[in-house]
Amino acid sequence: FSPNGKVLAVGGGPFDFRRPGSVELRDAATGKTFRRLEGVSGPVKSVAFSPTGLLLAGGSDDFTIAVW
Repeated sequence: FSPNGKVLAVGGGPFDFRRPGSVELRDAATGKTFRRLEGVSGPVKSVAFSPTGLLLAGGSDDFTIAVW
């Protein structure tokens, strides 16, 4: 969850065949996806918001980290 609790970041796992190397940003209240972030080729296993909520980091199975 983002620091303000309004956004949930969900990484694409190995069984997410739509886009395994992406992160979906969802409205925490409704669960609706409002943005998809891409930048790694392997499944995203971990995500973390910065303390301000302005940046999001995602760690992938392909040993890369993306920062959006």
